[in-house]
Amino acid sequence: MARQNAALDRANKIAEYIKAAEQGNALAQLNLGAMYDYGREGVPKDDQQAVVWYRKAAEQGNAGAQFSLGRMYANGRGVPKDDQQAVVWYRKAAEQGDTYAQSRLGEQYVLGLGVPKDEQSAYFWLLLASERGDHSVEERDIVKRGLSPEQRAAAEASARNWQPARPEPPPALGYKPISAGLDQFSTW
Repeated sequence: MARQNAALDRANKIAEYIKAAEQGNALAQLNLGAMYDYGREGVPKDDQQAVVWYRKAAEQGNAGAQFSLGRMYANGRGVPKDDQQAVVWYRKAAEQGDTYAQSRLGEQYVLGLGVPKDEQSAYFWLLLASERGDHSVEERDIVKRGLSPEQRAAAEASARNWQPARPEPPPALGYKPISAGLDQFSTW
């Protein structure tokens, strides 16, 4: 009986996510994408469906979805591998302050994946990420050692003056936002 109730609760929760996601709720779209990405909550793992839902949320300016979509492009999961598209989505999330995206964007610059190799830009993004709690400190310090004092100073000044961008509001989608119980879509 308890298992049946748990299965019913899970099915109801998934139905609520799907309904909210279909109505344009970016947080529900992000979480539904993650369910498909990782095969959570009884949802089968499906990279293509993960990309569909991440893209919907990413196009609304959700930084977490932008990072996740970039990761899918970088790894060729659900879409053809495309480092340039990965950089596009990482940058959108990084500019909003997503530390994971800042770290990944820094790595892309270190390796020259999807962007020209640029140690100063790499250091800038890795510095931002590490100052905000990401674990990219070691990589940041390695990159830092390869820079001239002028390059280091320029990147550090840019990082000090950096402010996260605000995403552009999504276009009107003609849906009614869900207000009751929205907090259920905020955490896993």
